[in-house]
Amino acid sequence: MDLKIFNKAIITLIGVTAASMAVAQKRIDTVTETMTVKPAQVFAFNSTFDTPMAIEVFSPQDSTYRKEYQKLQQQMNDLRAKMSKLRTDELRKNSERMSEMRIKLKDKSFESLKNFQYHFDDNNVSGQSKGLGITSNRQNFYYNGTKGDDYIRKRIASGEAKEKVKNYTKSYSVDRDDNISIDNSYGRVTINTWNKNEVKVDVEIKAVGDDDAKAQKLLDGVSIADSKTSSTVTFKTVIDDDNNNNWSGNNHIRKTEVNYTVYMPAKSPIVIKNRFGSIKTPDLSGKVSVNLSYGNLNAAQLTNPQNNVTVRFGDANIENLNSGAVSVSYGNMNIGTADNLNAKLNSSSGVVNKLKSAGDISVRYGNGFKVGQLVNVKNLNVDAAYTKVLVNVKDDYNFDVNTKMGNFIYDGNDGVKVTETTPDVTRGYSSTKTYKGTVGKGSTGKTITIKGHYTDVKFDDPQ
Repeated sequence: MDLKIFNKAIITLIGVTAASMAVAQKRIDTVTETMTVKPAQVFAFNSTFDTPMAIEVFSPQDSTYRKEYQKLQQQMNDLRAKMSKLRTDELRKNSERMSEMRIKLKDKSFESLKNFQYHFDDNNVSGQSKGLGITSNRQNFYYNGTKGDDYIRKRIASGEAKEKVKNYTKSYSVDRDDNISIDNSYGRVTINTWNKNEVKVDVEIKAVGDDDAKAQKLLDGVSIADSKTSSTVTFKTVIDDDNNNNWSGNNHIRKTEVNYTVYMPAKSPIVIKNRFGSIKTPDLSGKVSVNLSYGNLNAAQLTNPQNNVTVRFGDANIENLNSGAVSVSYGNMNIGTADNLNAKLNSSSGVVNKLKSAGDISVRYGNGFKVGQLVNVKNLNVDAAYTKVLVNVKDDYNFDVNTKMGNFIYDGNDGVKVTETTPDVTRGYSSTKTYKGTVGKGSTGKTITIKGHYTDVKFDDPQ
């Protein structure tokens, strides 16, 4: 009974840690938000009210001022990039720490308790978060090893670790409209297509432990649950709770790897969820929904107009996306050709080599967003903060670019003509500027709208 109570307390504290991390992140964002450089002003304090008063000390026409301002902006861009990388690295480290803390729940010794407390002290958890009613989903804290595959293979080859393997195969007949669902953890999901009204799944399950008995126990704790309802065929990896702590250290190893190979009709809709592993797909015409954490997506042509892709802590690489939504956090989005793209990038970079029809893009932090070529795009809307935006544009377009503490650069494109700037830059400094104009002859039916906050926007001429 005491151990159960202890476990519940620890799980609650882990949830508190995650909540505190989120609060800390919000504070970082708040600090960054308030780092507004206004070189045209200094502040003095009113002796009566102790309130700051702005005093103009620079002329907007002063070339020295402009050079210093541009230098500060470049320093700010470098700082934003470093902060984004630091945030990504820290989130990865905390995932490892939380996995290690959960493993220590299995140890009843007082030494384990001291180590556990030490980890919380490292994360500077405040007692103010107690009693918030935070509950944890234990799946969130699983981590697939702190050592690489090369290290584990060497241990197996030397006899210091043992590996056990088993295989699973199952198939179901499917109609054209039947949905296929794959839910996996700790391994690859590889999709293949064939000309059969059937879905077949081959799964290779591997378990590595310090000895044969421990490896076998891990292997026995992994199974595949499958089912078919009137419209859905489901395959799900089930891992016993005791086996859901994949880790490796200097003296011990426990690792489970579950690799799926799926054969299915190209027109069937499919939902793929994977954690700590990759996803690979061929050309698919059915609706594709991907939810991937800690792994990379490599997809060929996804031609259904309702695709939905979410990747966290990994890259989304897609050859051709025929409409749909893409969300990437702490990774990279690379798309060859996209038609009617809706994308959200958080602490991520994004490249679309060719964009068709329309684009609605949101970018926060990261190394920037680039469009290599616009092809018959009616509307491109970009909302960006703490990053940079590059659009190669050659055809006839109207544009509306709004920047706050950023720049609009277009000297590399001779076809760009600014017809209106608000406010008038000759009348004084302003941190917010709006540029309206045309590319080529302009076109009321084709518009580029970009809103940037601490963001440099550039229109370039594709070569």
